[in-house]
Amino acid sequence: MDPEFTREALRLAPYCPLLLYSMLATAAIHKSRFARDPTVEGECAAEAERYHEQCVSLLLPMLQDKDSITDGAFLACSTILRFYEEISAPVHGRDDARHLLGGYASVEATQKQSKSYVGLSNAAFWVHQRQDVYNALINQRVPRTDLSRAGLDRSMSPANECVWAKRATCLNADVVEFCFGVDSGSVSKYHAIMKNLDDWHLNVPDTFRPVYYRENDVASGRYFPDICLLLDCCTFGLSYYCFCMLLMTIYDPTTPKIGSRKRSCIICESFAALQSLTQSHQQESYHA
Repeated sequence: MDPEFTREALRLAPYCPLLLYSMLATAAIHKSRFARDPTVEGECAAEAERYHEQCVSLLLPMLQDKDSITDGAFLACSTILRFYEEISAPVHGRDDARHLLGGYASVEATQKQSKSYVGLSNAAFWVHQRQDVYNALINQRVPRTDLSRAGLDRSMSPANECVWAKRATCLNADVVEFCFGVDSGSVSKYHAIMKNLDDWHLNVPDTFRPVYYRENDVASGRYFPDICLLLDCCTFGLSYYCFCMLLMTIYDPTTPKIGSRKRSCIICESFAALQSLTQSHQQESYHA
């Protein structure tokens, strides 16, 4: 969603062993997971572990240095290694999310020092924020990253598509916190979040409207509608919005948990839209 992260991380990697080793470790474990040859799989897994250990040996001393821990390379490395953990979790049979802790430490140190997120650190922050929300969701807990101290643009004022997509990720964090936090049964909190979601959907640029839409046709084997947007960030932003609506419908404190036809219809519609956007993005990425 944020090409700045890819661009900056790749640009700095040849001069930053921390980034280089984290990328090599992730690339190797990814290749090992999809290798058909058992020999290649084993060799890549061993290489991945070696690069991972080298990266960790560089990371640990930086945790004690207030300047290093707030450096963009540290946070970027933590997010890349978090991806490494997610890929390797099926191999190890568990996901300890240890590298999320490095991201938390970096973000907390940056906020305590009142530093701004710029360049690579800004791009890495958004990756970390999404990883935090995802981990909170699958473990049914509230996100740990405090967005209120991050100096983010949470307004509904005019902005480019990437800003609107990032606003959607912030709303996603609000929704997950509501669903699994102490306010999960609060009707007033529910309505406040729903208003923010409605405002987001009403104020996004026209580029968030599909340029092509076709209803599903079960008889033809198309179980979900076709939804196409022009920009990746719009696809991501709208996907987050649909996912938010799905969760808010499931955790709606104003309707019965079962027996509500309207509730079931909204859940089905949100899921169908989310599935369609995901398929659309995968097809676009493949053809690219």
